Amino acid sequence: RAHFGALTAPAAPAGLRSRTLGLVGFGMVAREVAALGKAFGMQVVAWNRGGVPADAGVEECLTLPELAGMSDAVCVLAASPTPLVDALFLSRLPPNALLVNVARGSAVDDTALLHAVETRGLKVGLDVFSDEPAAPHASFTSASGLVGHPSVVCTHHIGAATRQAQEAVGLSLLQVVRSFEATGVPDNLVP
Repeated sequence: RAHFGALTAPAAPAGLRSRTLGLVGFGMVAREVAALGKAFGMQVVAWNRGGVPADAGVEECLTLPELAGMSDAVCVLAASPTPLVDALFLSRLPPNALLVNVARGSAVDDTALLHAVETRGLKVGLDVFSDEPAAPHASFTSASGLVGHPSVVCTHHIGAATRQAQEAVGLSLLQVVRSFEATGVPDNLVP
C-alpha cells in the first residue's frame, strides 16, 4: 500500500505481559491454558458453571459480563448449545480485545461477534463455527460474515489435527474406558 507524505509505522502489538486472560469454562484444557497465560506473564480470571476451585490459582468471576470487563483476551472453552458470549458480554470487553473460541460454534453469538469486530476492533480466532459444513471436504463459507473477515483467523478444527494431539486423544480415550471398567463411573462428562 502506498502512502504519500509522512510515513508512520503501524502500531506495535500490545503484547501479553500484564494483560488479563479470561477463560470461559474451567475444565482440564482451561487449566492448561491458564498455565500458558501465566507463563506469558498474564493475570488469569475464569468463569465456570460449577464454579472455579479455590486452589486453582486464578481469580474466579461470578458472571460472564464480569469476566469480560476484566479481560484483554478471552478463550472460550465451555461447550454450550446457546451463546455464552453474547452482545452484553462483547460490549464489556475493552476495544481491540482478543477472543478465541475453541469450544463450540453455538457458544458465541455470531451476529453480535461480527458487530463487535466491526465496531470495537476485536481480533478473533475461531476453530469452531455455528454453521460449519458437515462433510470433511466441503467448501466453507459463513453466512455470518466472520469467515474471510480481515480481523478473524479461522482454522476449522485443525487446532488438534497434529499427530501428537491425535495420539493424546487416543490415550485419553483409553484411560476413560479403563476408568469406567474399574469404577463404573464415566470420567469427563460434559453437561
